[in-house]
Amino acid sequence: MGVLIFSRSTVGAVVGGPLRRLLLALALLPLTAGAAAAAPGTESGAPSLLAPGSGTGIYDVIAGVYGTTTDGLIGGVTASGHVLSADDQLVGLPGCTVSACPWLAPGTDPLGAWGPQTSCADRDGLCWVELTNAETGACATAPVLDLGPFFLKDNWWAPRTTRTYDLDQGIPAASVAAQGADLGFGPGRSDNDVDLTGRDQPPAISVAAGTWQALGFAPDQASSPLHVRLLWQAGLSHDQACGAGDAAPRENASTIDDVNLRAAPSAEAAQLAVLPSGHRLTVTGAAQNGFYPATAGGTAGWLSADFLRFDAGNQDALVFATDAVNLRAGPSMSDDAL
Repeated sequence: MGVLIFSRSTVGAVVGGPLRRLLLALALLPLTAGAAAAAPGTESGAPSLLAPGSGTGIYDVIAGVYGTTTDGLIGGVTASGHVLSADDQLVGLPGCTVSACPWLAPGTDPLGAWGPQTSCADRDGLCWVELTNAETGACATAPVLDLGPFFLKDNWWAPRTTRTYDLDQGIPAASVAAQGADLGFGPGRSDNDVDLTGRDQPPAISVAAGTWQALGFAPDQASSPLHVRLLWQAGLSHDQACGAGDAAPRENASTIDDVNLRAAPSAEAAQLAVLPSGHRLTVTGAAQNGFYPATAGGTAGWLSADFLRFDAGNQDALVFATDAVNLRAGPSMSDDAL
């Protein structure tokens, strides 16, 4: 599926060395620095995955399975450093998130070698998705712990103004490349040097075998349509997903003055809405460039930290790690890392 998997022998180096330098040295990821613009007209015939009228953060996608007993990936290491096991429960998206790329500093240059990093962590520090079998309605949640398929810098879920590639939100770069478009790497090729020319319906998300089977699919069914809800865009935590939490998301902050909800963490980004003073909202991730990702009234965007007041004493308020950190068994640096 084009996900980023390393052999078990690299685990020690991944944990103990400078990961960014290691990954580049492995020569598995031929990348072109900087954002690439889509050629004129490349979007024709590549419909958006956004599910019309179904709510914030919901997409109709083609998904592909990996980590099966026959693909040779079990025992490899995902982009996040997780060792893939049989019947694993996780997904890969073709652009960095804070949980798939924990070695990438928050607020990193979106024009850098790894593209922008989506700030989407739940209270456990992981980004989560809700997956629904389009035919049966079977539902499962999974954390985003890997990169892929095919692309490594394609944040197709982001608004056009904050995407690596000049495409509308919900249009995967893989679908455009499959039509022969040149996104900066040659006609039909991805930023991970995969030739997609002529490929019919390339997957936009990779699903590990355990989650795949929980959705009712056989391991030998390579791909299938799915409804995917990106929980950070919906303003939901993973324990609210799959019908358990379709109630309103936990609000954890208020505005202290009229403020613009923007499409990106910048005062120059497009204005999505104007929130009045005292408006309740849900902050969904760590700050970048002085802005917090937030959901207000079903719209996801970014708010200036200067105009936010977090709830005092709210035990549901989110706490975000801004760097790699050990969760320990006790309140001491000498306790075992969990």
